[in-house]
Amino acid sequence: MKDASPRVSDERPKPKYGELAPEGWVWQPPKEAVPEAEAPTTPAVQTPPAAPPVPVARPFDAGVPGSGNTVPGAVPARRGDRIATLILLAAGLLATVNMVTSFLTLPSVMQQFMDLQGISGVYSGDASASSAGAVGAAVLIAVYALTALVSVQRLRAGKLTFFVPIIGAVLGFVINIVVVVVALLADPSILAAMQP
Repeated sequence: MKDASPRVSDERPKPKYGELAPEGWVWQPPKEAVPEAEAPTTPAVQTPPAAPPVPVARPFDAGVPGSGNTVPGAVPARRGDRIATLILLAAGLLATVNMVTSFLTLPSVMQQFMDLQGISGVYSGDASASSAGAVGAAVLIAVYALTALVSVQRLRAGKLTFFVPIIGAVLGFVINIVVVVVALLADPSILAAMQP
């Protein structure tokens, strides 16, 4: 006996080898093609949808596609930006440690400068150089900590971040110039040697 129900034909084009449907696309047959005799007579019991798995939060994963740790409304982070930011932060840490060490021993650094420049005498601005060095070291540490904090927050939010360590480096350079100028101006023999 022949089936009286009309045949449902698949009107979709057949996929070629290796071709996939877009994500989330589900094919459903046209409504008019479903025979009325096969329609369910009793309402189906609806089960609530299962809760999605809770992703494990890991630092620096926010905004990375596939990490499950995306921030709503955030743009996925670029891998190059993340790498550049981390490299700049590492270089900034090394530079900060180097400058803080120099600032804390600023009178001896200024004496070495005088010796290299051929300026005779002993550096006499020890008190000013020590004070400027201590203040400069504290401000430099605060600038680096703030730069690292803002960078990490922006990386977690998936925002473009590489410029934050660059701004921190510029601020560190300005602090370095101010501290060195204060130390140079504290010794009259250096000022006399610098005059034409």
